[in-house]
This record gives sequence, C-alpha cells and structure tokens, in this order.
Amino acid sequence: MNFKQCIFFTDSYPYDIYFEQFIENEASYLSKAFDKVYVFPANIKDTQREYPSNFEIVDLNKLSNFSKINILKAIPFALITILVELYYAKHKIIYFKCFLKKLKSSINAKITSKTLNLWLNKNSINTKNTIAYSYWILHWMHVLHYTKKQFPNLKTISRAHTEMNEEINDYGYVDFNFTKYSAANQIYCISENAASCIKRDYPIVKDRIKVAYLGTIDKGFKENLQNNVFTIFTCSTIKPNKQIHKIVEILSHVDFEIKWIHCGSGEGDYLDKLIKSINLLNKNVTVELRGYIKNELILDYYLNHKIDLFLNISITEGLPVSLMEAASFGIPLLGTNIFGTPEIVGYTKGVLIDLEFSPKEVALLIKKYYLSDSKIDRKEIRELWNKRFNAEKNYTSFINQINN
Repeated sequence: MNFKQCIFFTDSYPYDIYFEQFIENEASYLSKAFDKVYVFPANIKDTQREYPSNFEIVDLNKLSNFSKINILKAIPFALITILVELYYAKHKIIYFKCFLKKLKSSINAKITSKTLNLWLNKNSINTKNTIAYSYWILHWMHVLHYTKKQFPNLKTISRAHTEMNEEINDYGYVDFNFTKYSAANQIYCISENAASCIKRDYPIVKDRIKVAYLGTIDKGFKENLQNNVFTIFTCSTIKPNKQIHKIVEILSHVDFEIKWIHCGSGEGDYLDKLIKSINLLNKNVTVELRGYIKNELILDYYLNHKIDLFLNISITEGLPVSLMEAASFGIPLLGTNIFGTPEIVGYTKGVLIDLEFSPKEVALLIKKYYLSDSKIDRKEIRELWNKRFNAEKNYTSFINQINN
C-alpha cells in the first residue's frame, strides 16, 4: 500500500538551524514519497530553514486550549495512563517521586491530542492512507497514544535514538516509554544498540522493533589531498556532554605540530573556560574555533581539504551523523565507545576509546595516525560508509518499509 500523506512530528524542524539538521537529508525523500507532508514541530523558534514545497508547517501548540476545564477533563485519562505505565515501570519508587511531573506531562499530551484530533477532522484527513511519523520517541508519541484511540487505523511509526535509553536519564527512567512504544505500529531504531535497549527493557514490544540507519548524501571524494599540518576536526555544539574541553587536554600532550578545527557554536561559562584553556596550549598547537557554519560549507571543506582525523568524544550519542559525513569523504574516525558510535567508528576501522579515557593515551593514539598517514586507506573508509550509511540507499529502503 502506498500512503498519500505523512504527518511528520519533530522537535523543532524546520525552525531550529542548530538542531535536527540531519532531517534535511531525509526530508527530500519524504517529499518525493508523499503527495503532502504536514510537519508538526513541538518547539517553534525564530529562525527557519528551507523545506520542500509540499511540506506544510502546523503549529499545534498555538491551536491547543489549556483552559482549566480542559485540564480537569484530561486528568482521568492521564491517571489511567499513569497507572498502566506504573505496571511496566522498572523503577517504581522513582516513578512515584516524579508523579506530579508525569501527571502534568500526560495532561499536556491528552489536551494536545484532542487538538490534533480536531485538526484531522477539520482538514478531512483520511487516516487510512496517512502515516503519522514521529522522529523521536518523545512528546509526540505520548500524544499519538491518545489519538490512536479515536483513529485506530492511523498507521503510526517512530524513530528511536538514545532518548529512549533509561541508563542515561537523570531519574533512572524515561517518561511513558511503554505508552509511547505501544502507540507505534513500528519503531525504527537508528542503531542496533537502541534496538537492543528497547528489547531488553520492554520485551513486550520486541516484535515492533526494526533497525533503520540514518544516512548522509554522497558529496563526492577526492584522493591524494595534501596539507602542511596534521589536522584534526570536530563538529558539534560546544557544551559539557560533548566533552570539547577534553580535546584541549588531549592536545596538551601532543608533541608535534597539529591543527584543531572545530565547527559549532557555544556560549556561557563553558565556552569562556574552553577559550582560556586553549590559550594555554603550547605553540605547536593551532586552534580554530569557527563557530556555527552551514552544513553545506562544512561538507565542501571536507571534500577539498585533507582532514587527518575526525573526533567525537561525547558522553551521550545516538549514532552521530557528523561521523557519517566525515566517513563519506574517507576521513578516519576516533570516537567514544558508547551507544551506537561503535557501529560506525568500529565498522569503518576507526579507533574506539573508553568513556573514561586518558587524554595522554589518546594523544599517543593520534600520534600513531600522524606517523602512519600513508598506510590509511581512505577509499576503504568511504566504501564502508557507502555500504551502511549512504542516504540514497537507507532512506529509499526506509520509505519502502513504512509504505507497506
């Protein structure tokens, strides 16, 4: 069956230029596959990126009515959902401690769901030929849990990254996981690691779990690029969980000439401290903090300049698209051995380091790359990327799966 329409639920796409950039790779395939794509961002920002002409943006928050009477009407439904969730909860004591937070979250979802139902009816959406697609197992899947009670034939799918992993949540659980999982006809995990986590924690939904890797667009490849200085590259926002400060610690142990280029913005004390520490590095280290750079300019830089090593040492990741992008140009990878990261770093024969790594030891690993540059087969790295993370292959396959 080929579905005619897609209702696409995001966190902020197409409004946030810093977050969900990777959706742009998938958006063109969604645009071709469906006559109409309605995009429902949970968060509306000031800036907006370009999107396909058959995409229509709907601000459901603006349409929702959180009056006292609607809140009171939503409470019984929210309580029932909470009780069902409690039955499946792994950490019941913690669950009770967060009861009020959960009640508020479920009331919000119920009221938003009512607005979504009204929108579906008002716009004469035929739910038999429409797919509801949530990019994250978050707020929107909670909303769709309620909506599917009124529209049971609405096919609902979701991707799952690391937002569903109970090991990384501050409270030891993730809000309404069972509720969200049970609302989905299929859950497409972006890594084998994510799929394993859901199957382990919620075996009751294991038959709904599939793995569908994200992908990056082939922008070409140039062999035999040269540079004058060994260059490492990082690309992320500058914040503590990305551990950008530890790059500085690593570089303090490097004893040869090296350049570090970072693309990505930051602010506040963390950025100030980072700059101060960079200023204390030895003269053999050159650092370029380039701030926010448009993605197409970064990719063009990869194509036309030799990058000796791409680093991602975050403490939380799904399966970083930044690593896919680098590998597509044959750039060697180094990353922390967490969540889905090994599925690209290990696969492309890069270097995995422990989360609690020694900066001095990583500096020695980088020196090995420096000394063995001529032995690195960049063409093989690119070929391995092409087999597993090529956008054309992955998104075409994904569209074919969800259309059946």
